[in-house]
Amino acid sequence: DRGIDKLITDPMYLLFGAGEGGYFRFPGSAFEVHSTLPGMLFYYGIIPFIFICVWLRENLKDTSKVLIPAYLALLIESFTLANQRQPVVWVVIVLASLAYNRPNELRNFRMMTVL
Repeated sequence: DRGIDKLITDPMYLLFGAGEGGYFRFPGSAFEVHSTLPGMLFYYGIIPFIFICVWLRENLKDTSKVLIPAYLALLIESFTLANQRQPVVWVVIVLASLAYNRPNELRNFRMMTVL
């Protein structure tokens, strides 16, 4: 029911991409690939998939260790559902690359309150 059978039955689309929609073209399940990373690999092909994986790695590599469980939960949930259409997923990933998430630069962003 997740449509992942298309990755096995039509492997040529992993190279060039099948595009989204028109699921009637594929025998078997008439559903989309309802999982983000395998779906993106199937829909767009290997080259754009590599670009998105590198982009994810670059944005998440300097994330504070305190935030890793939150990002891990977000990524597991997002990449097992079809959340590539949700802007909040991509915004949260971009937020991981901002300077205030780096522990060494965190003190530059602290606010002091004066009574």
